Amino acid sequence: MEYVEDCYHITPCVIVKGMDEKRADISFWTERENGGLFLFAAAPNCEAQRIELEEFFSPIIDRTYFRCECGRRAFKLYLPPHKTLFKCRTCYKLRYILTTFNPNTEHGRARYQFIRMEKLSQQRMEISKPMYKGRYTTRFLRFLRLCGRAGLSDVVDDARKLMETIHAPVPTSTI
Repeated sequence: MEYVEDCYHITPCVIVKGMDEKRADISFWTERENGGLFLFAAAPNCEAQRIELEEFFSPIIDRTYFRCECGRRAFKLYLPPHKTLFKCRTCYKLRYILTTFNPNTEHGRARYQFIRMEKLSQQRMEISKPMYKGRYTTRFLRFLRLCGRAGLSDVVDDARKLMETIHAPVPTSTI
């Protein structure tokens, strides 16, 4: 069985960037044909895949979706290891690791906690600047909220103590 976490994925943001640093071997470009917008993705030693893009406009938000080969509209398309085509999660029958066991059993809770901690440590490594101008960044605050939910209260408490120390009032000495 293949898991979402093991797959490379693309979102419409890749179109804006033009290339993803995680998979520099895959090139992307867009073309307009017959009034439609298409993304082309070329993996090494493979023919370029043509993916239809569907633009959704509303008064609130404008969004771009992929149209998978199966006809579904998807915001992410996945490329599992040893595959050559990008498809939606349903086509590849991908599951999240956390949905493959019962978290209410003793072993399930331990496995859930381990997987959560592994994901959080990976997420923390990707945060290059936890602070900006003496405050935690939004990304780091989100990381701390996730740590709190995962039961890592010591991480949250240490971050809170550090912030209190940084912003503690400076004692004025009397001369």
